[in-house]
Parts: sequence; C-alpha cells; structure tokens
Amino acid sequence: MRDVFDRLLPRLPRESAAERSLETMLAENGFDRAEHEYIRADLMDGRIGLALNRLPASAVIEDVQPGDVIDATGALPSEYAALGREAIASGAAAVVTLAAGVSSRWTQGAGVVKALHPFCKWAGRHRTFLEVHLAKSRRVAARMASCRRTWSRRAI
Repeated sequence: MRDVFDRLLPRLPRESAAERSLETMLAENGFDRAEHEYIRADLMDGRIGLALNRLPASAVIEDVQPGDVIDATGALPSEYAALGREAIASGAAAVVTLAAGVSSRWTQGAGVVKALHPFCKWAGRHRTFLEVHLAKSRRVAARMASCRRTWSRRAI
C-alpha cells in the first residue's frame, strides 16, 4: 500500500538544514528584509492591523442606484462597441486583472501573493497568474487590432 501512495503522492526530496540556511531560502524566494521591517514597525506601532481594517461606525453604505451602473451583460448600442474597438486598437484601453487574496490552495498553504505565484508550466517555463492574464489580454488586443485593419479596408 505504501508503494501505491508513494506513486500517487510522491514525496519531495528532503534537504538537511545544513545544506540550505534560512538566509539562503529567504534570498531565493525574494524576501525583502527592509520591507519586512517597515511592515513590522507599522504593525508594532499600531498603524496597521486587523482591528484597523474596519469602516468607522459613522460610515454610510447605500444601495447602488440605477443610474450608477451601466449593465453591459446584454446588448449595448453599436457606438459603444465601435468606441471599445477603437480604444483597444489605439492602445488607449486598459485591462485590470484582480487577483484577490493569497494562493494558499495553489501552494499547499504557503500563502504567497496569488498574482506572482508561478502556478503553471507554459512554453517550457513556469508562469505566474499575472503573466498568463497579461498574455491573454495582449492576444485579445492583437486580435482586435487585426480586426480593425480588416474593418478599415472594408470601409474604403
């Protein structure tokens, strides 16, 4: 049964503490001691912390009103589609990729910044969440720019 589990869940090679020091591991993983000390000082001085991560009791939270949001899940007027195509083709449009939280499920609890965690191997190299989403955005922008050239030729 042990052989079955070893095949299903292979063990990582163990390295002795003498082979890799804490300083070496921290350096390999991009640990920034100055930034760590800055955050630590803010935490110790009470400038940041869970207790401060709250809205004040005087905060007013109101429902979104119909005029506050445009529902873009359905059909939009064609002028918006044309405006969007033009913005993408000219490089004026921006894409925002949100990677909230930490990728603790991807890293077996390591709790690293999700956007920077190399979670998949692509084209022979491990890629981060951010790299994958930027590549997808570039591909869409290139496709839209190509379509715009086609539309321009048709209009002539």
